[in-house]
Amino acid sequence: MPQFRRGAEEIEKSTQRASGGGFGKFAPSIYWKDDKEVKYLLFLNPIEDIPRLDMINFISVKNDKGEHMYFASVIARSDACFGEDAVKVDRLVEQWDAPIKDSNLFVAVELEPVMQEKRGREKPVGFTVKTVDYERRVRDDDDNLTDETETVTSPAYGFIQESASNFGAILGSHDSSEFPIHEWAVKIQRIGTKTDTKYNVVGYEEMEIDLDPFIDNIEGISYLGDELEGVKDAISELDPKDAVLIVGSVLLEARLNELVDEDRYNMIADGVTETLDKFGNKNKKKNGSALKTEKPSQRRSNTASTDNGNGASDGPKQRSPASMAALDKLKATAAGRAKTAKK
Repeated sequence: MPQFRRGAEEIEKSTQRASGGGFGKFAPSIYWKDDKEVKYLLFLNPIEDIPRLDMINFISVKNDKGEHMYFASVIARSDACFGEDAVKVDRLVEQWDAPIKDSNLFVAVELEPVMQEKRGREKPVGFTVKTVDYERRVRDDDDNLTDETETVTSPAYGFIQESASNFGAILGSHDSSEFPIHEWAVKIQRIGTKTDTKYNVVGYEEMEIDLDPFIDNIEGISYLGDELEGVKDAISELDPKDAVLIVGSVLLEARLNELVDEDRYNMIADGVTETLDKFGNKNKKKNGSALKTEKPSQRRSNTASTDNGNGASDGPKQRSPASMAALDKLKATAAGRAKTAKK
């Protein structure tokens, strides 16, 4: 079992480092593209659960015709989370000049602010969970996909994978000096668009968040897969604040489980045909027959499914024992908290 580096201590360490140069279920992302872009968020994991990872990003996954389908990320196999199984140099680094990014991985849900004019300025006075609609294919009674589609509403949740030395560091600082990032809404604004990018964080402590749209639309969270029913049972009698943390924990562990999957890594790595160094010569092809591989080529496992790009999965769903263990732990914690509150 990989041992991930988690928590504020690892985020703090990241600021001391010098800066460095589908398969599976659809994992939605939350990101900031433009300068001055703002997002209101509620983070779904306490800071001590946030992993620090050596990530390789923007790996083009192609279909059988060699056409680009989507970009994928993997954890470098040299990451400390693999313990004694970690390699000295990841083969994507050695063979394809892949840059490694020191990153944190968060789960969050976007919020819609309720605005009110105060002293001539529009200010948030409360929040509600943002929702999104998407189309997904309907399964028959035997759980096989059909050609029929349905419109599904989901909380606007997503995974945030950003640099540990700026994004993670500013959130870690906010968590330690203001309030835990998983308890109240925050506004995050991106400043800059290139290597000078920074993030500003403003917190809204004690400001009401309507979490009902999250709970009411939990069935739209396709990434929960086979764990959906277990999660629904676990949160059925919980306060919404405890419930969303359980969902966040399961989502985070499921994503980590996917990122460390060896079959997935090999499928993605085997499909690389050109340098992954975006600042190098991308058009320079390498001779695949001369490459050294750490292990024989491995294709999709029978638990894999293909991302169809719309939030749905076109194949069998993966299970994550680690995420279910996290669910049980969080359920017990929430139950204890509820028991204390009744006294």
